[in-house]
Amino acid sequence: MYTGRHQSLKASTTASNGLHPPSRRLYAWKTNPAYEAEAQPTVISEDGSKTLRTRKYGNKSLPLPPIMDPIAIAGKQRHKQMKERVVKREDDLSEFEQKLRLNPFAHALATDIRQCRLTQALLPSHFLVPFAADIPAPDEQRKPSLVPALRSKVQGKSYIIGTREALENVSDKKSRWQVMLNEQVKACAVAAMGKQLTHKDWSWDVDTPEMVLQQLREKAVESLKGCLGRQEGEDLLVQLSGDGPVERNDLACILTSTGIAPARESTTVKSVPVYNLDTLLDPEQLEHFMQTSTRKGLVRHKRTVFTVTALEKLRNYVRGNEKDHFS
Repeated sequence: MYTGRHQSLKASTTASNGLHPPSRRLYAWKTNPAYEAEAQPTVISEDGSKTLRTRKYGNKSLPLPPIMDPIAIAGKQRHKQMKERVVKREDDLSEFEQKLRLNPFAHALATDIRQCRLTQALLPSHFLVPFAADIPAPDEQRKPSLVPALRSKVQGKSYIIGTREALENVSDKKSRWQVMLNEQVKACAVAAMGKQLTHKDWSWDVDTPEMVLQQLREKAVESLKGCLGRQEGEDLLVQLSGDGPVERNDLACILTSTGIAPARESTTVKSVPVYNLDTLLDPEQLEHFMQTSTRKGLVRHKRTVFTVTALEKLRNYVRGNEKDHFS
């Protein structure tokens, strides 16, 4: 009896003054923080950092609370907005920017930062080898596995330091490779197979170090072939006369081949990187580039930048942690 009388009294009070109950007004303020600010005249401060609420009779304006200030709200959302990528024409680049654009080592350092699952080191992805989940088809009787993903753009990758020594370390020791199973890889496997997987449900190929080597070689060979037979000019792979002088401003790198893999090789000549293809490529792959000469050079060009980065990544993988020797 008391409850019904109380409700009727509340309804009559609301109807008489024409106002919403406090709960309605509070809900409107929560859903739209600028609800109260829109109902009052506002101005922007002189420095443009905050919104002020004007007052009557010439009194000093007061700042709005940050939760209601449109400028403060927009500032919190600023970091979530994607920045427009500014692409400069080659004619608009400064001299330093042009040199940086043709520097393969600058491109290597500019790659995305990723974490090595073995050493926990944060490095540019150029110095890492990515792995992804290989999910079997429903009619295949095999376990999901981790495979190198150097030439594929897939989601959910795991990374390890890009040396053969590191991969052989996780391959030789029992279950050591399971350190490569991060949350991204597991999530992709669950989405594809529709069930949770334990470490025992995964498999690892002991020939993975050799598979990575073959993929790195194929990528380097493909990039080298792209430097041959250019229609708009001469080949970017040129012969060098014996042991003559090297013009460092004209060459991106030097390629050598003596038919014998040296125990120690020079890595630079006048700051120009040197790559001995005897240690990097198969004999069959080597025939395409070193038939008539044992010493060639790649001309400095925007197309040879990624060729040098591919050769450098291959050499880092083959040599591992071996200390560099300079001539």
